[in-house]
Amino acid sequence: MKSTQWSAGMYATVGGKGITSRAGTAGARMLLDKVGMPAAISAALAGTTAYPGHDRGRVLTDLAVTIADGGTRLGDVDALADQGELFGPVASVATGWRVLAETSGRLGEIAAARAEVRAHVWEQIAARHGASRRPRSPAPTSATVSCSASTPPS
Repeated sequence: MKSTQWSAGMYATVGGKGITSRAGTAGARMLLDKVGMPAAISAALAGTTAYPGHDRGRVLTDLAVTIADGGTRLGDVDALADQGELFGPVASVATGWRVLAETSGRLGEIAAARAEVRAHVWEQIAARHGASRRPRSPAPTSATVSCSASTPPS
């Protein structure tokens, strides 16, 4: 499989130029790209173009990677953006807020895209390694995201 553009030429080393403490984060992002998660979410959100310029699947998967990296607020996506040499272009915090607001009514479509990718990954695992003990899927869950904007005191 071809590597994604942002990860082309990336390799692991114990020393040298361009060292990052986010190597595991880059691996998680690469895995999401390799299994097609950003593309599946983008396809599910086709027609969501209120703010063109950033792929919705990429923005949402970068937010997921930020959470996996220990982020606790949307602004923590800057940890990825600050390492452009490693991650390539990452949407701004403001774009993250816009994408979340724009897609909040389409959580079912996003969940369906995620389920489709997971099913495909399990099919690939079974094809390569034979039947495995696939974990039972938990009951469907939903998350409610509530946010408000406020101006900090001067």
